[in-house]
Amino acid sequence: MKVFNQIQAYAKRPEIYEEGSMKLWEDPHISKGMLEAHLSPDEEGASREHSFIDSSVDWIESIAPPNTHPNLIDFGCGPGMYTSRLAKKGYNVVGIDISKRSIAYAKDYAILNDLTIDYRVGNYLEFNDVEKYDVAILIYCDYGVLSDEARLKILNNIHRALKLGGKLIFDVFTPRKYVGIKEIKEWYISGENGFFKRDEHLCLKSHLIYNEFVHLDQYLLIDQKDQVDVIRVWDHCFTPETLLHETAQVGFECLGYFSDAKGMLYEESSKTLCMILEK
Repeated sequence: MKVFNQIQAYAKRPEIYEEGSMKLWEDPHISKGMLEAHLSPDEEGASREHSFIDSSVDWIESIAPPNTHPNLIDFGCGPGMYTSRLAKKGYNVVGIDISKRSIAYAKDYAILNDLTIDYRVGNYLEFNDVEKYDVAILIYCDYGVLSDEARLKILNNIHRALKLGGKLIFDVFTPRKYVGIKEIKEWYISGENGFFKRDEHLCLKSHLIYNEFVHLDQYLLIDQKDQVDVIRVWDHCFTPETLLHETAQVGFECLGYFSDAKGMLYEESSKTLCMILEK
């Protein structure tokens, strides 16, 4: 297919939750930049600021202490920003992530710091452990990037993996995140060792709004060899009511919801929503 035809096809407004040609979390080059972003203490990119994570871990310990909830799993653990801290708190920790680079870093860190953590490279949509965990976490709004079908699948996977009385702690963005945001289409030339590609390339960036709850950031990439790729990052936002309706479908009971994963009192103006569910 000619480059123009490829660009023309990708530039059309995709169907809701249509996947791109590149996987943001699996690409070898992108994973390098993602790891650097995870490890940057004062930036909110791949992870939240490290001071936020410290407070978040303290909050998790307060609502599900390791003496009563010893076995914890982190879905989408990245390089171990939460898992390492939680292991130091005394939890028996499992971390699963699709990024080989992040898991390799997490394993090395655990060895250097004498931490016993079970790290696994894998897709949590294919996770099939049964009644092994007292706590599951899915933090930094990963839930919202999934399609309707995939979200119900991960909820069922987590519900099955938790023991009776086990807790799921996770967060999402609310529609407040996009107040004032409009659809855009722009382009730029990225030099060598850009975030998306190692070599110089053209990026056509779009932000598309499908409805109040569903947004898309799309990156159409064309390199010097006329390789055309597209990355699509979907985001489904929630209100407490819509999230409660969705999670109830798999049998979870809501124990409470907050403005963030530090346990701040929920306010309607909040751009994030953190919920605690119980099996």
